[in-house]
Amino acid sequence: MSACAVHRTTSHSPQPFNMSGADDDACLIALWLDGKAENTKSNYRLDVEAFFAFTEGSIRATSLDDLVAFKSRLQTQGYAPSSIARRLAALKSLFTFAHKTGYLPYNVGAPLTPPPTPSFTLKKTLTRGEIAMMERAIYHASCPSVRDRNVLIIRTFYGLGLRASELVNLTWDDLREGQCIVENSKGGKTRTLHVHPTLWNELMAFRPERALPHHHVFRSTRASNGAWRLSRVQITRIVKKAAEAAGLDVAQAVSSGWLRHSHATHAIEVGAPLHELQAALGHASLATTGVYLHARQDRSTSDSLRCERFSLSCCF
Repeated sequence: MSACAVHRTTSHSPQPFNMSGADDDACLIALWLDGKAENTKSNYRLDVEAFFAFTEGSIRATSLDDLVAFKSRLQTQGYAPSSIARRLAALKSLFTFAHKTGYLPYNVGAPLTPPPTPSFTLKKTLTRGEIAMMERAIYHASCPSVRDRNVLIIRTFYGLGLRASELVNLTWDDLREGQCIVENSKGGKTRTLHVHPTLWNELMAFRPERALPHHHVFRSTRASNGAWRLSRVQITRIVKKAAEAAGLDVAQAVSSGWLRHSHATHAIEVGAPLHELQAALGHASLATTGVYLHARQDRSTSDSLRCERFSLSCCF
């Protein structure tokens, strides 16, 4: 129990009309999750379960002090600021929904502030050379039966800028006439991506003769609970193994997200319009995509000025 619990008093204010129709927390949470992407549902459930395991209480019994105490516990346990912010965002979303639907008389999560998170930096991107090294390294470090698959996983992550959840759910039916249809991505949206001809040809060459449209593109060599698709954990291991085999200094930190960041960063560097990159990455807000407009640490405006001076010198 938190330190402020002893100071709580029972509120006698009138209860708002419960528009949700939910009789208990489980019903309200189901309504809150309705319509969200499957990966979002899974993560939100884990976040909510972790919170109520900590408080041993319910939605209506939760106070702001409970939320702050949970935040402090996560910080003490060494969670990264971004991970804490994501969990708190899920809880704030739940309590906002509970208030808007009349399940709660007030939004207990509204005043909760997440910890400051570091801004996006180039440290989470890879160079084209490093990605090529990962492709070569994972080819030689993999068993012959999965070499082509593992190389294509790296290339597809980088070539299309997919999230891990999107890649593991990719089926052959999603690949149509040089395009990749990403369904039920973050936010439950669907987007269409153009696939570079080289990557497209490699994917088509990789497709087994007996593959059916609903079969997943990247499959495991062993079925798990009747499913052959690779899990997110397996995908993460393959990417990390590629970075380690390539001897990258940042290998321990590399994840599929780095390949997605690299896709976006390199696209911006070659002049891709920001609104097109927003659509390709599936961002709801252009501001989210705008983080990739960061300055390159190995260049500055003086480089442009020197180029102009050298050009002018040719006139004399």
